[in-house]
Amino acid sequence: MVHELSAAASDLVHAEINLAEAKFAQRVNTSGPAIMMLGAAGSFAFIALLTVMFAFGAWLATMLSTVAAAFIVAAVCLVISALLMKMGKERFARTFGGRPVALGKRP
Repeated sequence: MVHELSAAASDLVHAEINLAEAKFAQRVNTSGPAIMMLGAAGSFAFIALLTVMFAFGAWLATMLSTVAAAFIVAAVCLVISALLMKMGKERFARTFGGRPVALGKRP
């Protein structure tokens, strides 16, 4: 009787695992097009950002030298990058229990 109960419990666990795998596979298969659309949207947003940066540099070049305009655009991009890095690092630290995160270093 104990053996039968153990076998039934094992069968139930295997059936639940198979069901969970099937549900996960179905979600992955149906979410594929949505993931591709999000990737395409991100690509177009990146292209738009590059275009805006180029236009800003071209506009600055009408008032300053081309080299100075390029350096100003690069500096603005670096400041934005540093702010996003700081915000992302803080959010990452909060996600993992408030431990400080040193990028590029292993714990």
